[in-house]
Amino acid sequence: MEEADALDALESLGLTSYEAKVLVGLQKLRTATASEVARVTDVPRSQVYGTADSLEARGLVEVQNASPTRYRAVALDEAMARLSERFERERRRASEYLREVQGSLADDADEHRPDIWVTRGTDNISRRVEDLVAEADERVVIGVSDVDQLTPSLVATLQSLVDAGVHAVGASEAPAALERFGEIEGMEVLRIADDRGPDAEANRLLAVDGRTVLIGMLDEGTGSEETAMWSANTHFAAMLSRLMENGLQQFTVEHVDD
Repeated sequence: MEEADALDALESLGLTSYEAKVLVGLQKLRTATASEVARVTDVPRSQVYGTADSLEARGLVEVQNASPTRYRAVALDEAMARLSERFERERRRASEYLREVQGSLADDADEHRPDIWVTRGTDNISRRVEDLVAEADERVVIGVSDVDQLTPSLVATLQSLVDAGVHAVGASEAPAALERFGEIEGMEVLRIADDRGPDAEANRLLAVDGRTVLIGMLDEGTGSEETAMWSANTHFAAMLSRLMENGLQQFTVEHVDD
């Protein structure tokens, strides 16, 4: 990891830019004066004092009353634990507020609109797929174009659903993906036999309980940027789910391991 990436990560955990830089500088130096910290960072010496005091208040830096004043970072494991505690505390505060205000200004008519949502980015789509799959009560149908879409956490979720009695169906053209599906004990595995498939443009497909559907597509220009459209508990989702399953029946055959 580059230092710039580490600084970005520390800022994501709640530190200011100066705090992140001073903390990294002190980790390098172990113990140092403000002048020494300023020399190894781009933080002005006049700003190091206040920044170090702020880090001390966070429990990340210790101060030695000497002349000149010396600073040192607390043990790395301790620093990471305190940052994690602070991040989790702020996450809970934000979550509590958002839960309180959820829907407080919404029009009641919104609940009856046939909402279709868009999620962009492969990682975001993978998380959305996992969330939707986890809500299954009776049946999950999932089609993938690449084995990488079957993340360990998704595979574990599918296995737990099958163990709980949910009928899970996996479909793909990719041999590696079919093999991964086959590792989920009790899952029905289908091989897409025609490259036109139920939707030649789709990068991944998902139908849950006949009421939730997701279709992922790759950008035609780049061939790598993925966008997914999904809908839950709508007439649109129910209709598209039926069409998707009919398409899978038409263009797939049961997969049997060699």
